[in-house]
Amino acid sequence: LTGAQRRGPVTAAVARTAPRRELGLSAADSMPSTGGMLFVYDEGGTHQYDTQDMAFGLDLVYADSDRTITAIRDAPAPANDEATTYAGEGNYMLAVTAEWTEKNGVAVGDTLEFSL
Repeated sequence: LTGAQRRGPVTAAVARTAPRRELGLSAADSMPSTGGMLFVYDEGGTHQYDTQDMAFGLDLVYADSDRTITAIRDAPAPANDEATTYAGEGNYMLAVTAEWTEKNGVAVGDTLEFSL
């Protein structure tokens, strides 16, 4: 991630297909502190992430076609199996461990750097 400077690196799995995006991280029991999943959408627009079946909290980082961060959503692990849906605008959504964005000073307007 970049803003005025390079921020924390993430090693991310890529979810490009609808079935893979739907499964997301719900089958994972945990994730490394520098791990994540990059959701790639064919078209920009409003995309949602549902925390149903999540075992841990996430930061959801939405970015547009230029990879500029448009929104960051804090998504704690659901209590009592009650799922919450988080929406954001863009062509990409990077799911990282909870509080990762705060710890690394990542903010709306920063840019994601990655190759697919």
